[in-house]
Amino acid sequence: MPRYRADLHVHSCLSPCADIDVSPRTLARRAASLGLDMLALTDHNSCANGPAHQDCCRQERIVPVFGMELTTLEEVHCLCLFEDLDGALDFQNLVYSGLSRFPVDENFYYPQLLVNSQEEILDQVYFLLTPASALDISTALSEVHQRGGIFVPAHIDKPRDSLFSQLGFLPTDPFDAVEITLPPDESTKRIRRGKLPFVANSDCHILEDLAQRYTEFEAEHCSFGELKKALAIARARGNDQLPQPPTNWVAGVWGFPSRKT
Repeated sequence: MPRYRADLHVHSCLSPCADIDVSPRTLARRAASLGLDMLALTDHNSCANGPAHQDCCRQERIVPVFGMELTTLEEVHCLCLFEDLDGALDFQNLVYSGLSRFPVDENFYYPQLLVNSQEEILDQVYFLLTPASALDISTALSEVHQRGGIFVPAHIDKPRDSLFSQLGFLPTDPFDAVEITLPPDESTKRIRRGKLPFVANSDCHILEDLAQRYTEFEAEHCSFGELKKALAIARARGNDQLPQPPTNWVAGVWGFPSRKT
């Protein structure tokens, strides 16, 4: 069965902490050059660059995944991933409805740019996209699942904006996976992730960071549905059965390791 490479945590010029030259077009082109098969665009609390992401990925023959890096009410960052753009934008409307409208201070942040597939600026979001939303973790998880999506607490082994930094423990909610930033053996020394499968992604904010970590998975073909199915199988099997990769590898979601590029 073939294996596919995915980076499921990537920011564009819509995120106020990402370089303004990181457009959906440049991301898709670099992803293709690095051999990625699937790419998720996950700007902070927004999916608004999704249309350009869809067009650019299709031009490069990469499977697009739509979503956001949600900041929950508890200030935990979570990846909310969707197969189709309509579902992602519907979830965005829910997030926007409860998001505080703080103005963007461009002395500290980049402008939050909406662009098309040709990198032309269409608009700008003038309220800051990074504050906590009105959705708590359990509610956000339920809303994502109702839309057929995948819910993954982000960078859980980091000392800020993570489950363990904000809550101090791993809730029993039915997460589809958790995201780690360290090799599995090092991550386990810091946190207990239970039986959940794990993914590793770049959290790219500058173009050079794309695919510095990525997830490799095995499936009949590369699609969101196959990714979701494989996560469900891995979750049922339990993380304790994953082999330990060498420390110079970043583990893929089912123990198929993916080397740093």
